[in-house]
Amino acid sequence: MRSLFWAFFCLLTLCVLGCAGGGVSVGSGTVNALSINPNPVHLKPKEKIQLTAILNGGTAPITWTVNTANGGTISQEGIYTAPAASGSYEIQVALTSDPSKLGKTTAIIDSGYTVSITPSSSSSTKVYAAFGGTLQLSAKVTGASSDAVTWSTTNGAVDANGLFTAPTSAGTAVVTATSVADPGKSSTVTIDIVPPVSIENDNASNTTIPMGYFKYKALVTGVESSDVDWTATSGTIDTTGKWTADASYLGNVTITATSKTDSSKSDSVTVNVVSNLNVRFSFLNQGDVVFALRPDKAPNTCANLVSLANAKFYDGIYVHRYEAGFVVQWGDPLTKTLPLTDPSIGTGGPGYTIDFEANDLLHLKYALGMARSSGLNTAGSQIYVCLDDLPSLDGNYVVFGSVASGTSVVDVLRVGDKITTARTEAP
Repeated sequence: MRSLFWAFFCLLTLCVLGCAGGGVSVGSGTVNALSINPNPVHLKPKEKIQLTAILNGGTAPITWTVNTANGGTISQEGIYTAPAASGSYEIQVALTSDPSKLGKTTAIIDSGYTVSITPSSSSSTKVYAAFGGTLQLSAKVTGASSDAVTWSTTNGAVDANGLFTAPTSAGTAVVTATSVADPGKSSTVTIDIVPPVSIENDNASNTTIPMGYFKYKALVTGVESSDVDWTATSGTIDTTGKWTADASYLGNVTITATSKTDSSKSDSVTVNVVSNLNVRFSFLNQGDVVFALRPDKAPNTCANLVSLANAKFYDGIYVHRYEAGFVVQWGDPLTKTLPLTDPSIGTGGPGYTIDFEANDLLHLKYALGMARSSGLNTAGSQIYVCLDDLPSLDGNYVVFGSVASGTSVVDVLRVGDKITTARTEAP
């Protein structure tokens, strides 16, 4: 009786080995499906685990494989050894006689390490390197016993110590630091390759009229800096990069920013000064109004409007005043952020005021005038268009142009109409 018990026990043992390992099974029935337990698998790098194959419907010889390259190893007894690198890897078990019948699981390997690079790039921060310049990077591996990393880059060069050398032309480089302890953990930094010195010019045009101005920024290795000397072949330019055209010069002007620490590094822009320009205001859903200016009568007032239009100052501003038979008025930047019913509307400006320019131009219908507060020298950016002849305003406000085209648009403008763009153009 004892011999029959041991014979049955041995037969049962062979059957179990055939189901879970790679040996020859003993049993009957057709295998309909295979699966792996556990699913998924969570391990640390190089950790081991015994996997179990579950055969639905019968028993048969099975074969274990790791389908992902460099995804670790598995014995034919189902013992899986994780790779050294974190990541996700696919493991498979299939019938040896019919590989189309198979089951899969995913091994998720995570050391818990994190890699960070200094300096880092993000949506709010950029990292720059000058043409041919160098940038020292450092990396830290949190959670590991070693901060050792390997460096690589898509552009330029980076040495084993994280010293990045930029190429000599504009572009970007993505530099990667990969943990030596866990090659599946890495971090990247995107580096913008920029000129050593450059002038930032956000103006809508490079053309102005006498007494017009442009405001420039100097960038040293991509970052705004005052560490430059400004020069201009005509007009004046201050230490902040604000250039003002001469009152009588016409033609091209070269403006240059030169590094104070390295005079061989500089950048230049060219401005064209012409005798006159028109200004075109485009209103959402209404159309365009083009103003012909009179710099012969009000040179500084005309130059002010041209400069503000070139600087895109009026873009997004709303009409805030309409009085039938009197004026339609706009130019208050507060309308971009405050309700038009706010009591502050009508008081905003560009942050400076200009002097009153008395002249003999009259407030005829469709004349362009400069709005101001109680003092004569208090105008800034607000302008108005006469909707009728308004002789009572003559001498009290500066007329400096008139509507050249778009009178029908002026007639329908009302409070709340939005300026999409204001641009200068040739007359």
